[in-house]
Amino acid sequence: MRVYESLFVNPDLPEEEREIRVSFRMRRQQVLESGTPYNVIVHEAALRMRVGGSKVTGAQLAHLLEASERESLTLRVIPFATEDFAGAGLAVQH
Repeated sequence: MRVYESLFVNPDLPEEEREIRVSFRMRRQQVLESGTPYNVIVHEAALRMRVGGSKVTGAQLAHLLEASERESLTLRVIPFATEDFAGAGLAVQH
C-alpha cells in the first residue's frame, strides 16, 4: 500500500486521511475484479492527463483497455467535442 500511496495520494494530507483514501481505492479495485457489473464514465481530458510521466500514463491506459474487455465492466468516454452532458460542472468524487 505504501508504494501506491506514495504515487497517488497527496503526501500533504494527514496520515489518517491518506489511509482512508487508499483503503477506498483498494475496495473499489476489489469490486472491479469481482465480476459485479460496473459502469465507468470518464472524460477524455482525464485520459489525456499525464500523471507520473509517459510510461505511467501508458501503463494506466493499457490497464483501462484491459479492464474494458471484462464483460462486467462498461467503460464510456465523454469526448472533448461533447459540449454538454449530465453532471457537467458538478464536483466528482473518486
